[in-house]
Amino acid sequence: MLWLGLHFPDLPLEVFTHRDPQVWAPPRWQQSPDRNGQRPVATDNPPDQHIPRVVVESNRVVRHNAAAAAAGIAIGSSLATAHSIIPTLGYYRRSHGQEARRLRRLGEALYRFSSQVSLVPPGGVVVEIGGSLRLFGGVPALTDQAAALSRDMGHRVCCGVAETPLAALTLARSGTNALSAAPLAGAAIEPQHLSPACIEQLGNMGVHTLGQLLALPAEGLADRFGEGLVRYLDRLTGTRADPRQHLHPSARFRRFLHLLAPVRNKQALLLPMQQLLNDLHHWLVTHQLGAEALDWQFAPASKGTPPLQLPVRFATGQQRPARLLEITQLALDRAVLPEEVISLGLAAMRLRPWQTGSQTLFRQLPNQPLPAGQAGALSELVDQLEARLGHGACLGIQALDQHRPEAAWQSVAPLPRPARSAPRKRGADRQPAPVAPRKSTAARRPVWLFVPPQPARPEQLALLRGPERIETGWWEPAVTAPSVEPASAEPASADHVQAGWRDYYVARHANGAECWVFVDGLSRWYLHGYFG
Repeated sequence: MLWLGLHFPDLPLEVFTHRDPQVWAPPRWQQSPDRNGQRPVATDNPPDQHIPRVVVESNRVVRHNAAAAAAGIAIGSSLATAHSIIPTLGYYRRSHGQEARRLRRLGEALYRFSSQVSLVPPGGVVVEIGGSLRLFGGVPALTDQAAALSRDMGHRVCCGVAETPLAALTLARSGTNALSAAPLAGAAIEPQHLSPACIEQLGNMGVHTLGQLLALPAEGLADRFGEGLVRYLDRLTGTRADPRQHLHPSARFRRFLHLLAPVRNKQALLLPMQQLLNDLHHWLVTHQLGAEALDWQFAPASKGTPPLQLPVRFATGQQRPARLLEITQLALDRAVLPEEVISLGLAAMRLRPWQTGSQTLFRQLPNQPLPAGQAGALSELVDQLEARLGHGACLGIQALDQHRPEAAWQSVAPLPRPARSAPRKRGADRQPAPVAPRKSTAARRPVWLFVPPQPARPEQLALLRGPERIETGWWEPAVTAPSVEPASAEPASADHVQAGWRDYYVARHANGAECWVFVDGLSRWYLHGYFG
């Protein structure tokens, strides 16, 4: 077995800086649109490291950023000492619960590399990668992808690879980013695995590294230092089994991000929204799913006001965070947010199995689905229109096997999902050759139909072609005609369209438009549509 260890040294600080609007990289969210009218776009800006921030526990500094370290604040300093160095220092109280939740999110994202992922609190993850090396291109390539994923989620990471999980995590904590167990001898002895008395005894002997410890004679180690040291060395070298509890990813995606300060600007919300969408992207990739619907929640800072729900819909399943953010921005522009937003929520409501697109090798054949590129472009157009105009603004048209004009079509979803293929029967391997489509001999039909038909005056119509008799369905009730005035001042004399039959004509209206008209059994004329 081969294990990849990942250590997140700044996790205690990162769980706060990603929620604090004061340390977000300012810049791009408050700039005005450029001359082309393009608005700012969210980017992967890390939290601003120029603002001193520390994490304290029991009034002692346990983690600091680069700005605080450069000012002279050391790990272990008291909060009073840190404030004396930087009076305007910002600090956070350490939250082990938030660290554990964030560590689990990282473990779920790393699940794509292996099904054997184990969390090692407070800031470690080990992944068994021996069975995944061929799939991801070897140890260096897999390690680079895991590190890039962690950085994409906003965390600094150190990696190590070894044949045991404890050795891999020890290498990662050493900060060497070693891809083999060779540098293990130079790694420091980790005190959390041994008793304080054993650490003191080894220190008095001048033993501070694993290489020095492993060089000690094996005989008598238990008598001199206790069984704990022997068990530690056995787990480190693989002599003793080191079972780990594997992580099981959550079956649903629902995340909440509570901001440390209220936000009053839509553009300022894009960065935390992008963080949630990045988490969703990694969750979707892990589960091999695509999201067709998102539900955003914006909670106001004032109590007693219900949160705003913002649904976002997609024509097809989506995974890419840039695409998810683009459509979300269009929907956000139409929404009226609370004056101050203190927390965000994101849930993926409609999920579909993910299908990657592929390009067709040959030309498009008749009665075949659109190529992946064309289907993707159409899906993006539908998403943009519905995000701007509202859900349901785009519809498709499907022809029906009916001779009556008003019943020969129906509105459907703009991009209907492909039906599941029926199971193939025995002997059906050889399919008959496709029949060449015959040229349609049907009469012309207008693109725009009136429903119901509009009354018309015959003296305003110049008949060009016809008639074409169409049975209208005598078994159905009469279609009510609208009470609108025709072109003249006189109203229509009929109140209902006669059921039974209609004689249709292509005519030229007095206004110059080419139209489709019919006369019913009572010699009443109606305008049914216009030709484009």
